[in-house]
Amino acid sequence: MLRFTAAPANDDVNPANFTTEIDNPFLPLQPGTTFIYKGLKEGSKLRDWFAVTDNTIVVDGVTCRVVHDRVFVKGVLQEDTFDYFAQDIDGNVWYFGEDTKELDILVRCRWTIRCHDLSLLDQDHRNRTRWIRVALFAEH
Repeated sequence: MLRFTAAPANDDVNPANFTTEIDNPFLPLQPGTTFIYKGLKEGSKLRDWFAVTDNTIVVDGVTCRVVHDRVFVKGVLQEDTFDYFAQDIDGNVWYFGEDTKELDILVRCRWTIRCHDLSLLDQDHRNRTRWIRVALFAEH
């Protein structure tokens, strides 16, 4: 069973409990792997390239794997992000935020809140940070 949960900002995140070796069977993020998702956005062809890099970044003490995520609509790059993931000692994959560039002014107006609501890299806004934990595991 796939389960997504959000952890409040005051959750005690212990960096020692995380790794960049993400081998969860529901979201294996091995460096060098690229996932390509295809679909439609408002009737136009969409393609999302989700490339797991060998790069890491430290977010609040946790070393995270960097995933380069690029969204193309009708073959034109619309969004270019670097997403940050780490796996805890229980095998849950956590999403620690993203650094994003949105390339279409209409998309920017529509999606700014969604893309920038974590403010993970802004030290002055840490109290508003909300971690999103993607708990991926099989039910027994």
